[in-house]
Amino acid sequence: VVFFAGKNQQQQQGQKQYFFHTKTENKVFFQETCRKVRNCLCGLIALQAMKPYVFLLLWLAAALPARPQDCRQPFSTSTPAGQINWSQFPDFSLPFTLVYGGPRLGDTDRLPLRKGFSHLATFSGNDASQLPVNRRALLWYGVAFGLNQPWETLLSPWGNDASAYRQHWSRQLRDMADGFDDSRGQAVPKADLLVADVERFLTLPTSMLSLRNNPATPEAYRSLSDDAFLTRYRSDLTQRYTEPLAYARQQGFTGRLSSYSDVPVRNQFLNIDTNTWPDWTTNPERLHYFFRENASGSFGGGLYPLLDVLTPTAYYTAPYPSPLAGYALAYLLFQLEANQAWSRKPVVPVVWLRYKDDPAGTPLPPETAEATAIFPLMAGAAGLWLWESPGYLNAPAGSLAVYEHFVHGLHRLSGFRDFFDGGSFVSPRPARDHFAAREAIWRGVLKGNRLLVAAQNPFAEAGQPTALRVQYGSFSTTLQLQGREVFLCAFTLPDAPAAAGLSLGIAPNPVVAGELHASLQATAAETAQVQLVTVSGKNIHTQSVSLLPGPNALTIRGLHLAPGLYLLRVQTPTASLSKRVVVK
Repeated sequence: VVFFAGKNQQQQQGQKQYFFHTKTENKVFFQETCRKVRNCLCGLIALQAMKPYVFLLLWLAAALPARPQDCRQPFSTSTPAGQINWSQFPDFSLPFTLVYGGPRLGDTDRLPLRKGFSHLATFSGNDASQLPVNRRALLWYGVAFGLNQPWETLLSPWGNDASAYRQHWSRQLRDMADGFDDSRGQAVPKADLLVADVERFLTLPTSMLSLRNNPATPEAYRSLSDDAFLTRYRSDLTQRYTEPLAYARQQGFTGRLSSYSDVPVRNQFLNIDTNTWPDWTTNPERLHYFFRENASGSFGGGLYPLLDVLTPTAYYTAPYPSPLAGYALAYLLFQLEANQAWSRKPVVPVVWLRYKDDPAGTPLPPETAEATAIFPLMAGAAGLWLWESPGYLNAPAGSLAVYEHFVHGLHRLSGFRDFFDGGSFVSPRPARDHFAAREAIWRGVLKGNRLLVAAQNPFAEAGQPTALRVQYGSFSTTLQLQGREVFLCAFTLPDAPAAAGLSLGIAPNPVVAGELHASLQATAAETAQVQLVTVSGKNIHTQSVSLLPGPNALTIRGLHLAPGLYLLRVQTPTASLSKRVVVK
């Protein structure tokens, strides 16, 4: 009654859609609403005609449950083919780098920026003059293409005309700069994010060695041993990848740089469960060779320092009912978590809403699109780049409702955006293990004594029930999922535990005499992976520690560290902590 008083019919309809459709099952919103209602009661009491409503509101506030009983938000679209109905969502925002690279369809009002997205990667209307620099994200296509050079034709780093490539990059960057009024005629575009799309390299040693039989390969390399040839190929191709990014910097680009899909653990799929999770996160052999030092084989490499953001990709390969379809969510989260384990740089996965190499352009199912929007952000991603094949930027004949389901996922998450201001992420099991076990997945964000939970069973059949146990500290509940629905809800915990019962202390700090002494306080017996890394992400020391309940002493000797700042990371199946270490 109070909410709708004085509203005209159009305003009431819009408020009803927002208030009832998206918020009625959100406990956090209800608690805040009740607080506001209580503050208004003294004013209502003065209005004699409103007395019955006062008692009604008091009763509703007192009747609210301590925990949410049902946080489901049914959502359906009725958008005509070839359109995206942005108007069904109220304006909202999220504290992430969320890049929209989907169809604009003549949009001149930059609607995605009002519906959760922070950046545009496809442009329309008066974007050239009106889109702010900090809202621009550019995908640098054709970096290695168009010159018929060995890098393009043979995936070889040798025999390429470096001068011709620099001229090629100069034209491409100037063309992008000419797309905006404030950088027209300049050497580089003004943008917040520039991602080079290269993808010209060989992976298998047998393919690399085949270049020895190609006359385009210099004779000095063809005479090398197998091992020396492989080392030289990997080193020289890594250098080739650094050149366009370094060139953009030299020409004056000041935004953030990345290389599409080129990350420490580059897209894997069928072999995810071939290796254990500790092996994926500590063994340098699992790194793409772009991110291994030539001499030591440890994490690093010449490309890594040039990347401000990591942009892994997780291509969805097969639609339901294929037996591979259910792996999509665990695959996406593995890409995120594996690269987070090696690097402290922000990770912004590139996601698609269609299946890779599908000539029909089959869109993802609604639940998969919604999970794609929610789960990475619940697992520590710095954002998402919603990329679309240029062939789908103009309206296809079919429905574009898949974009609305993705935005619906973002909108649901926006109702809990306060969790991402100072909250900590809870991952009960690595995505690698979910992949291996074909099981339901949940991820959480903890803030104070509240736990935000997202859950889905991507392996479920339509309508199949799943009982999923969610446990954190002394809190436990069982979610009843239906089919592949995406559950998102906040729970009030009986207490406010530390990071899954784990704490880390270092003394003395600064460290002297080449020894590091740490104390790990645990509440349960579990195995922890301990890493000492540089602030740039280079791994210095790794070991596995068996923790017992209570204090656990840890000493690392023989470090021989150069003076400077380092990070000590401790990761268990339920928590991840890090502390700065100063070496004198």
